[in-house]
Amino acid sequence: MTGFLDTYALIQIAGGRPVFKALAADAVTGHANLLEFHYHVSRRQNERVASQFLSRYWSLAVPATREDVADASHLRLRESSRRLSFIDALGYAMARNRRLTFVTGDPGFNGMPDVEMPDAVLRRSPPRRRDR
Repeated sequence: MTGFLDTYALIQIAGGRPVFKALAADAVTGHANLLEFHYHVSRRQNERVASQFLSRYWSLAVPATREDVADASHLRLRESSRRLSFIDALGYAMARNRRLTFVTGDPGFNGMPDVEMPDAVLRRSPPRRRDR
């Protein structure tokens, strides 16, 4: 396993974004992320499409442990200024406890260890040329 996909990453993969699809090989996610993903796709498209994606991604899900839940709670308390959702905090804790990279698009995770934000790389502007 190389990475833990948050809901944003799952949405990007389902949408065919190549940079995210490349990260999906040998990755995992959580059941809570699949809940959030199913809800999102049901709202944006329809429940049939959401259920098809859920079936496709179900095998990627790993269960949360008691340690994951406690670590997620501590993260939310410690990093309250980041305004992380409960599901994102749980996913990050699950990734860290499994020594995986947390793949997200949530700017609340900027600067945190073991986070990969493919969109952040795409949004960076090229370096400015200095006038000589």
